[in-house]
Amino acid sequence: MSCGIVRLALDTCVVRYAVAFSDYVWDCDTESLSMPSFVHAGWEQQQDLLALGPVLRLARQTGMELVVTETALAELPPKAYYYGAELSDWWASIKSLRGYEEPAAVDCAFAAALEMRLLCFLPDAKDRRLLAEAVLERCDAFLTTDRRTIWRHREALKRLGLRVLRPSEMWHAICSG
Repeated sequence: MSCGIVRLALDTCVVRYAVAFSDYVWDCDTESLSMPSFVHAGWEQQQDLLALGPVLRLARQTGMELVVTETALAELPPKAYYYGAELSDWWASIKSLRGYEEPAAVDCAFAAALEMRLLCFLPDAKDRRLLAEAVLERCDAFLTTDRRTIWRHREALKRLGLRVLRPSEMWHAICSG
């Protein structure tokens, strides 16, 4: 099922979709797909959203660990607009399932060094932080819909042991094998 992925880090944009379209993503209710934000999205973005539901539902059913970092949540727009209470509840449940603890100082230092030296090719500091946290969390893959920055650098990130996938790519990989 999981294409060899045990720990999957979710980018901020994926978390945003999972919450904004939660009826579809978690409950297969297609009514939310008539929302203007879906209808007016580009074709690739629609394909990613359509694949996100089955990917996350299957991940949950098979015990794949979904990793959402505090940086990903902090990067979201104001709570009132993006269902902040649901995100907070989701984050609290993820933290409790993982036995979350604040990162040790040595982990923070490692993440900072990783950002500065190995991820310096990424133009955005927040993306560098998200990916450093994914590496630090020992994630196998990073799920994103951000084609302009993170996905564009997927080959370089693969050399760091982190597969970067869009939801539609991951769903295709799952269906293929």
